[in-house]
This record gives sequence, structure tokens and C-alpha cells, in this order.
Amino acid sequence: MLRRASGRRKADPASKKGDVIGQGEQGVVYKHVENDAWVIKVVHDRAAIQGEVAMQRRMACIGVAPRIIDVTDNEVTMERIVPLRKNEIISIREQEQLVNLVLQSVAVGLLHNDLHQGNIGRSFSSGNMVMFDFGFTTMFNAPDELEESVYLQIVAAQLYALLDPCNTNNSTGWLCDPKSPVVNAIYTIRNRMDTNALRKYAKIRSAALQKLHCLSE
Repeated sequence: MLRRASGRRKADPASKKGDVIGQGEQGVVYKHVENDAWVIKVVHDRAAIQGEVAMQRRMACIGVAPRIIDVTDNEVTMERIVPLRKNEIISIREQEQLVNLVLQSVAVGLLHNDLHQGNIGRSFSSGNMVMFDFGFTTMFNAPDELEESVYLQIVAAQLYALLDPCNTNNSTGWLCDPKSPVVNAIYTIRNRMDTNALRKYAKIRSAALQKLHCLSE
């Protein structure tokens, strides 16, 4: 989870790191002094950086995560994202994008495993919804061989994680609304009555798998 920094630190003249714009359990995020659309994340655990970078590259390949520009030692330069503010209401279109992020990531065998409002945001450049913070992400093999029913149940489980605040006093209105796209997707998967939606999910899955060729480019 990324938190906005409470105070500013001045740019280090010996590097491309500018002011601190966020910090979390795994590292600190700085503005990039040469490109407003990029940031530099300095991670605390150097041993864990390669695994997280590999997961994020795979996510970015299908367009659901910030693209990684460069990796050096314990620093990762990547596309900048704008995290959602606490209890920020997002549009219906953005909620639908969020469902698509989960459909696509599971399609290519990636489980975020820590999906909540603090780990989603908007691309600084495009404004589209993206995921971030992949420290708990896991990958399973041969996602294209999953039966459709299994694939959809995994998607539903990842979406359920977003609804966890609805069971507490910290409920987020747009998420907990029974008519929200997130809730609707879960009901669609569980009841399997909306054949048009299920066909749409199948197309999204197929398209995500086809995008993976970028990993070998």
C-alpha cells in the first residue's frame, strides 16, 4: 500500500530522485526529476525486488500495471500512478475497468493477493485504472489450461477481497453498492445467468493471453 508522504524531502542532486511523494511498508517513492510521468521507487528489501519486478513486468505487459522503465540495485523507475484517496468515489467506467484488471491478471496466471483501494489508482499519463504494489502477488503455471469455471471462481475470489471493507465500519460506498460493477461481476460469476457478460469475460481472458507476447519482445 502506498501512502502520500506527510512532508517533503528535497531532491538529491546526485541522483534523479526528486521529492518524496509516497511511502509504504516496502519502500519510498520519489518524483523523477527529468520526467513528471515517471517515479523512482526505492525498496527496503533488495532480495525481494526481483520477484516483485517480474510480477509487475507481466502485469504491465497486459496493461494492468505501471510499466517499468529501469531497474538498478534497489531502485525501480516506473510509470507514475495517482493512488485513490481514502473513500474516493470512482466512476462506473473506472469500476468496470477495475473488474477488467482482475479478469486480465488472473487470465495470465497472476493473483495480486492484496487488492484493496490502497493498491489501485490511475495512470498519471492515461488516466486509466491500474494495480500496484505486487509484494504479495503469486503466479500459477499454464493459466490458459484452466477450465472456464475455475478461472471465473478465482476471479471472483480476487474481487471479493475488494469488498472486505463492506463487512466493517470502514465501508466504501461505491464498492458496497449492490449495483456496483464489482458486486455485479461477482453475482454474474456465481449465478452464471448473464450469458452476454460471461462471453465478454471469455473475450477479455483470450485477449489478455494474446498480449503476453510482449514479454519476449
